[in-house]
Amino acid sequence: MRLAGGDRAEANDWNLNIRRYVDNSPPPEPHDVRAHLLGGVPAAEVEAKRPLFEATGFDASRAFAARAGDAAYLDFASALPDRSAIRPLIENDSGVQARAQSLHDALTSWWTTHALRLADLPARHDLNAVRAEFLDSFVAALEPLGTLDRFKLPESSPPGGLTRCPTSRPCSKTASPA
Repeated sequence: MRLAGGDRAEANDWNLNIRRYVDNSPPPEPHDVRAHLLGGVPAAEVEAKRPLFEATGFDASRAFAARAGDAAYLDFASALPDRSAIRPLIENDSGVQARAQSLHDALTSWWTTHALRLADLPARHDLNAVRAEFLDSFVAALEPLGTLDRFKLPESSPPGGLTRCPTSRPCSKTASPA
């Protein structure tokens, strides 16, 4: 029997450790030397984070301002005089608060509907069917908020990108979502 990548496996003394064959390291962070030397934030980097800003309800224009005479770079907005102002700006943002509340409401509603069945899981015999039903209902609870649409996942990912793994801890009927 010949394994895929057998030549490489043979060259590695038949060590089939996945890390020898698959690079799962994150992509390198961009470094703009001009921004390091002259200041500013590359507009392309801010644009690349737009799906994250939209998913959290944050308007990036509250943190960044256009740079006069240089559209490729942004400056920090006057609302950010120093690093310590970043966290309060984001936490007190009405869009972020509204987004967090809508997610909390959707998750609380889902939890209220399914908490007792989750607590009874150890006694059930059809765990695969129940797990699929819970994942589908969880994804359905978040879909109206547009949360799942913001981040496209590979087709091989489970619905909603949720990891499906069993737990060794028994569920508690007094558990809460928060």
